[in-house]
Amino acid sequence: MWNFELLQKSVPKLTKPVLIVGLPGIANVGKIAADFIIDEVKAKKLYNVVSYDLPNSVFVNDKNLVELPVIEVYYKKLNGKGHDLLILTGDVQPTYEASCYEFCEAVLDKFQSMGGAEIVTLGGIGLSQIPKKPTVYCTAKPDSLGCAPSLSWSGTPSASAGSGFDVTYGPVPGNSFGLYIFSLSGPANPPTQGPFGFLCLPATSIQRTFSNFSGGTFGSCDGAYTIDFNQYIQDPGAPAALGAGSTVDMQVWYRDPANPGGANLSNAISFLVCP
Repeated sequence: MWNFELLQKSVPKLTKPVLIVGLPGIANVGKIAADFIIDEVKAKKLYNVVSYDLPNSVFVNDKNLVELPVIEVYYKKLNGKGHDLLILTGDVQPTYEASCYEFCEAVLDKFQSMGGAEIVTLGGIGLSQIPKKPTVYCTAKPDSLGCAPSLSWSGTPSASAGSGFDVTYGPVPGNSFGLYIFSLSGPANPPTQGPFGFLCLPATSIQRTFSNFSGGTFGSCDGAYTIDFNQYIQDPGAPAALGAGSTVDMQVWYRDPANPGGANLSNAISFLVCP
C-alpha cells in the first residue's frame, strides 16, 4: 500500500496541473532533471510517499547520518500563467513488478483527484556504443555540369531535439528536384551500380523522405539539397523504428535530365541517432 503524507496545512487548489516525474534510473537523468526543476522554480514540498514496498536500503548524507529513502511530491503555482506544476521525485523507485503497478495506480489516483491534465516522465536512454561523428563513404555519380558535389553535415542527430542536424548535398545543378533515401539496415556490401550511379544502400530496405528542391539557377552549379533530419524523425510519416540508437545510412537521388540515366545518386553518409 502506498500512502501520501500531506506536509502542508491543506491541499492547494491547482490549475490543471502537469505532473513531472523524475525518479532514479539510467545515469539518474530523470532525478537530476527533476531536482533541477524543483530548485529553479522554487517548488514547495507537498507529500511524502511512503510504503513498506520501498527498497530496504539507507543513504548516508553529507553529515554522515543515515537516512531512509524517500519519494516526494512538490508543487508550484504559476498564478494564472499556465498549468501549475506537480513534481514527483525521490531516492528510489519500486523494484518489484506488483509494487510498480500499485505505485503507478496510487500516483494516478492522487493526480486525478487534483484535477491533473498531463504527465511528463523524464529518463535516460542507454546506447550500446558511444556515438561517432557521421562518416561519408561511397562514390557519387558525376553530374552533367561537373559540379562535383559531396555530402556534408552540421549539428548532432537526435531523436528528441526536433531540429539541429542538417545534411546537405551540393553544389548540384540548379533548379532541380531530388530526395533523400536511407536505410536502417546498414550499407550495401558491395554497392550496386546502375543507371543512376552507385546505390550504396541495400535495395530491399530503402526508405525515402519528402521531395527536395535544390534552388539555384538552371544550367549553373549553384543548387544544393538540405534536410534537417532531426525534424524528419518527428514527422508522422517517418518509420517507427527510426529513433535513439538507430544507425542511418543515407544518399541523395536527384534529377539530371542531361546526364545518361536522367538522374544521379550521391555519395553516402552514415550516422548514429542520439537520444
